[in-house]
Amino acid sequence: MVKRPAVSGKVGEIAGRFAGLSAGPGTVGLPNLVPWAWAASEAVWAGIRLFSGLYTAPQVARDPLRLHGLVTLPVFAVLGGVALYAAFRRSPRHEQYDAADRSLLVCFVVLNLAALLWGLALGNNKVLAVGDFYRLLVIALTYGAVAATVPDRGGPRLLRAVFAVDVLAAVPRVPTYLCAIATGRFDQRHDPPSLLLFIFPVARLVTATRRRERMLWAAASAVAIAVFLVTLNRTYWVIVLVTLVLVAAVLGVRRVAAAYGALLGALAAIALVAAGPGMKVWPTAAHACGARLAGLRRTTTSGTIDPAAGYDVSVRQRLAEPQWLRQEWGERPTFWVWVLGFGNGAEYRIDPFASSYWAYAGSGFRMHYWHNIVCALLYRMGPVGIAGFVAFFGLHLAKAARLLKSRSAKGDSLETPLVVLASLAAWALLGVTFAGTVLGSWELGIVLGALHVEARKSRAAEACDVDPRGS
Repeated sequence: MVKRPAVSGKVGEIAGRFAGLSAGPGTVGLPNLVPWAWAASEAVWAGIRLFSGLYTAPQVARDPLRLHGLVTLPVFAVLGGVALYAAFRRSPRHEQYDAADRSLLVCFVVLNLAALLWGLALGNNKVLAVGDFYRLLVIALTYGAVAATVPDRGGPRLLRAVFAVDVLAAVPRVPTYLCAIATGRFDQRHDPPSLLLFIFPVARLVTATRRRERMLWAAASAVAIAVFLVTLNRTYWVIVLVTLVLVAAVLGVRRVAAAYGALLGALAAIALVAAGPGMKVWPTAAHACGARLAGLRRTTTSGTIDPAAGYDVSVRQRLAEPQWLRQEWGERPTFWVWVLGFGNGAEYRIDPFASSYWAYAGSGFRMHYWHNIVCALLYRMGPVGIAGFVAFFGLHLAKAARLLKSRSAKGDSLETPLVVLASLAAWALLGVTFAGTVLGSWELGIVLGALHVEARKSRAAEACDVDPRGS
């Protein structure tokens, strides 16, 4: 057995007791720090949305997002300080970083810093450049804080705590969803909740061993699917389908058959309630969802935009982004741009008539935000950045798959590696249409940190010949 060193200092001892879990090798002794920080961030965001009236708005404005980023700066300062303290305090024997961990450091710190300096050297907007740097650094800081504070057996508890925070954060959205259901008004795209609200219940559903537990998580998964349906967000619909197929492919159809049967039963129960007397959910929901799907075919226009004609600005703008990327690349070609991109904070010229910015036609308006994460990374970091992030994604997928395979062979809990694997696939799909949601995601850093903790636990168990159960 490995002796667990005591947390240095009386302050650390008190903090460790307050946190509720004993620290593992190399941890600071604050295993609940990240969930509490995540809860603080969500509470700040809920307050901003409530007082700004954003819970009734179809889309979130940028100013409240910027305000949230400023208010939560102290939270990230604490997380970053803890991560750096643990990095310098920790003995290499207590923490081993594999290729996946190093790729995260390279992409979110080294390449990110290089893109910031390169963007400032090219004269890009300083506020935008620092903002791009900060959003990527958030993921690294959150990951580092998880690795520094969560003990070896704390990965599952961490994910459960974050899921609980996400459930509480979704509560203020419930009146909006219920109003849409009660009135049959599905004409607005309501802000979807966290992806973990669906992925975590599905992972618990397919790994449940008791019937009562399976029914509980089937109901939770069905409610999450219904909420994603109400949001009318097509990307989230695809994520639901891909996640269910991926889990079945990884675990095997026979293993998930009972779980998916329970999920279908829960969905059928929700459908029956929605079809009850006086309810107009099915006709209006079917019409709204059909309109969203039909919008995928209406992606062309002749010079002007007529929203009443069913022209889908959202799809057209996303399809036009690769064209705008090639246009910028062709107008300002240099060797270093071809290698490093245009740096953080770089803006690009758009066609107002192929986007939702037709009011800016003729004004020389330039855009900073990219919907497609590949376009965003290629434009800001060049081929070097794309190569780094492809390696980062592939290495973490392989790491999660190996851990899942190892746990499955030993009969151990598959909850954490399954959540990580499904989350990575979901965020990759989300990045195709909502790059801003992925770049700067707290939960991405938390989930990657949980994967690191689980891998660390497995290595320690193998080295000490200790049974790694306990997830």
